[in-house]
Amino acid sequence: KADKARELNKRIENLVSHFQYSLYVQVCRSLFEKDKLLFAFLMTVHLKAHIHKSLDWSQLRFLLTGGIGSSEPPANPSTWLTDKLWGELVRLSSDVHGFEGLEASFREDQAGFKAVYDAADPVSAPLPGPWSTKLDPFQRLLLLRVLRPDKLTAAVHDFVKSSMGQRFVEPPPLDIDKCFKDSTATTPLIFVLSPGSDPMSTLLKYADSLKTQVSLVLTV
Repeated sequence: KADKARELNKRIENLVSHFQYSLYVQVCRSLFEKDKLLFAFLMTVHLKAHIHKSLDWSQLRFLLTGGIGSSEPPANPSTWLTDKLWGELVRLSSDVHGFEGLEASFREDQAGFKAVYDAADPVSAPLPGPWSTKLDPFQRLLLLRVLRPDKLTAAVHDFVKSSMGQRFVEPPPLDIDKCFKDSTATTPLIFVLSPGSDPMSTLLKYADSLKTQVSLVLTV
């Protein structure tokens, strides 16, 4: 249940927060572990777009696709950034609002960008020049995509954590008691298993705690 509050606005805030987390927990029950962060990110982006009205759709499209090149980018001025990432950086600078001048900045301060590229933790590494203060947390994801795409998952984790809170990057373990209470005779529990997982012992222990016996378990 949501926390009580005397002030109407605070009560509404508590209800919204409770509903958001409840939705996250309910959906995570049906997701594989590897997909839970992606769902938390989708929730965060949805709220940013439709509730806070602060999402630039061109930025999201670039984050997902890397942009679509309509022409050959200029020659890559660096020796350490791959041509593929250089092409994405050029498209980010020319096609996405908020990143105007990025290409010129890269040419002028390659050492500053290479420091991010070489950093052990590029997610939290300071960005060169004005970009450290110019970009919000979501926009930093786009810049990281063109510099260190291998660290994008870690960056998404930090973005969700800073936007939604720690609990949205720490999905709770399966609670068989809550799942059972949500089930009915016409809405059974269905376990979709990955190789090596077996909930049978947990199910039998729970049945024993209810002093009942599992008579039938169907497998497909």
